[in-house]
Amino acid sequence: MPGIKGINPYSIIKLGPWRRGQKLSFIQTGSSLPANFSYMVDASSSVKIIPHILFEITEGLNSDSRNLIIKAFEKADSAFSGMKRKSGRPFIDHLVDTAHILRTVMEIKDPVLLAAGLLHDILEDTSTPYAELEKDFGKEVADLVDAETKLSKQRMQGERREFENLKRWIKAIANDPRVALLKAADNASNMRDQEVFPEAKRIEHALETSEIYIPIMEAMGVWEMREMLGNAAIRYLRPKEYLLALPVYQSALQKTEGLFDDLKVGIEKALRKKGIRSPKVELRCRSLYEVFRKMDKTKKSLEELLAENPLMLNYISVEIGGYKYSECYRSMGILRAEILHREQQALAGFKPRNEQVTDWIGVPRPDNYRAQQTYFFKEGTRGELLVAISTHQLNTENRLGLAAFGGAEPLEKDWYQKNFDWLKKLFNYIKRVSSAREVRSLIREMTYRTNFYTEKGEKIELPIGSTVLDFAFAKDPTRALNAVKARLNGKMVDLSETMDYGSVVGIIYQPEEAIEPIWLSWVRTTEAAEKVKQSLQGKETLWHIQKGKKSIDDAAAEYFLRWDDLERASWSNDFIAGLEQKLGLKIRDHMELVQKVGQGEIDPTEMVKLFMDYYQNEILQAREKEPDKYLRNFKVSVEVPNEPGILSKITDAIKTLQINVESDVSYPEKSGGSVVKLVLSIYSSIQRDQVLNILRGIETEMKKADKLFSVRKYENITKDDLRKFIETLSQT
Repeated sequence: MPGIKGINPYSIIKLGPWRRGQKLSFIQTGSSLPANFSYMVDASSSVKIIPHILFEITEGLNSDSRNLIIKAFEKADSAFSGMKRKSGRPFIDHLVDTAHILRTVMEIKDPVLLAAGLLHDILEDTSTPYAELEKDFGKEVADLVDAETKLSKQRMQGERREFENLKRWIKAIANDPRVALLKAADNASNMRDQEVFPEAKRIEHALETSEIYIPIMEAMGVWEMREMLGNAAIRYLRPKEYLLALPVYQSALQKTEGLFDDLKVGIEKALRKKGIRSPKVELRCRSLYEVFRKMDKTKKSLEELLAENPLMLNYISVEIGGYKYSECYRSMGILRAEILHREQQALAGFKPRNEQVTDWIGVPRPDNYRAQQTYFFKEGTRGELLVAISTHQLNTENRLGLAAFGGAEPLEKDWYQKNFDWLKKLFNYIKRVSSAREVRSLIREMTYRTNFYTEKGEKIELPIGSTVLDFAFAKDPTRALNAVKARLNGKMVDLSETMDYGSVVGIIYQPEEAIEPIWLSWVRTTEAAEKVKQSLQGKETLWHIQKGKKSIDDAAAEYFLRWDDLERASWSNDFIAGLEQKLGLKIRDHMELVQKVGQGEIDPTEMVKLFMDYYQNEILQAREKEPDKYLRNFKVSVEVPNEPGILSKITDAIKTLQINVESDVSYPEKSGGSVVKLVLSIYSSIQRDQVLNILRGIETEMKKADKLFSVRKYENITKDDLRKFIETLSQT
């Protein structure tokens, strides 16, 4: 068919002769139009190719807006004529798909943004210059396309390319937050074509979606987009879990199909009867991505979650007509009223739980979600159903966030910056970081936030996972340096304690400064880390060395290590060289390493973790090549009760450390127990301490059961001693 270039046949509409006399700008379509129509013609009977999906994009817009969008489509169709994507699809499909996501998923009505969606690749992938785009579509459209292009066309490789791209990402959003919506829609369309890429590339794209686009969409409150991106990413990031969970998820939804129809009708009738204006009751289901989030949070499988609450995949949204929040409170009161408890027919046998209603309207969540929530249950059945009540305006903002604003009216100047101050902080901090990893960490820190409270009721917003020490710096940065302990929900805790949502915190101070380098490991926020580093760097060298050693001891305690163990290790010089490379620092010797920890240049916990990584990987390889250089042996004597299986329990526990138990023997004692002598091959005092810690753990366990168990002694032995010991054992 002439003229059909770059358009999939399934996405074209053919209009019958009875519609040929109408102008294109007035043609309206609905979902009733089949997708297999081929083409449409205008009044002059010349062929006019328009994807039917464009009618969905332009539906409900005025004629000027429709004309701008159709003009953008025609420009893109001409510029990308004959071009195809790696998937084999015509390039124009991707552009139309991006605009369609903006219009249908985010419900964008801004014609400038929709036109930019259709044109977003034109500067990058065709010869069209910016000046031509500005002349044809205006500066707003051209600037949006230009910003999106600059984020996409960087050709640097590896870490540096990713770092520069992320910085440009944040800068572009700061200038115009609509760029984030455009990039997210572009990314969502790209995720639909992932099957043509090798597995490594699919995982890379899914990680980018998960670590950048999803957090920013969540921070902007664009919930529908977050769910769409999450569902697309999770299948590539966790393919095995996804394939296991998908049939369980689908089966659970099928089991509840039709179960809540009468309840929806009952809720609507009850509200109308009491004079609530235009209530709209909808049953919604949680996305698989949201289910995965809950699985991660609870550390439970989907089967376990459904066993606890078979109704967890569904919830009911009650939307109240008008804009008065008081009507939401009144509606909740109606649904929970005693009279409705007796009118079982009205609520299809469902009753509200007696627990307190959650009021996210009076105290909005950090992501600006606002609604009244409660749970309904049905006697004789398991599970409970969430019911959320909001006004039409609140419901729209809850689903769409930033995307709910603007439309035909332009965004108020600095609207986003006024409502989401994390963007300004992120933009300021982005200038100080030097790696893509730090940028991604900052994005998570600035976007996933929640509320905590002082003992006087003052609200302080911090990232999820913040510690008490973060709270101290957020409340009073200067006085935080004197903090020593805290009351967390009335309980005394250390400053390293992580807070839960809504925690109430009281900080306890001492007269003089209490700061330690280990604080750098305890804080989670960039702001608090900056304050800690500034204070540490102002101390004297001797202080840095003393505190550095203490902080390393504190951080290494988790692995039963001390600074002395790290310093004495025969391969520690190799480790320092590796540390220099990984952290990008110059470290001459052990003392300078300690000093840099004391100065706050090296996080002691991170340093110890790197040490353990080095110890477990590179050092193990070195030992395999030169075992005599590293291998030592030690003998440990343990007094145990005479009972079956105790020796196996000890040796199995030690073998979890991948330490070889060379030999063992048992000598009866007068006390009724036995002395077990174990000879083990080890490589350092680190492993020795790990073994002893395991044995002491068993000792504690035995003491609780009133059974004899004690670590008697241990001593280093030479290979000759070991050979003689084994010979003795073989003769026994």
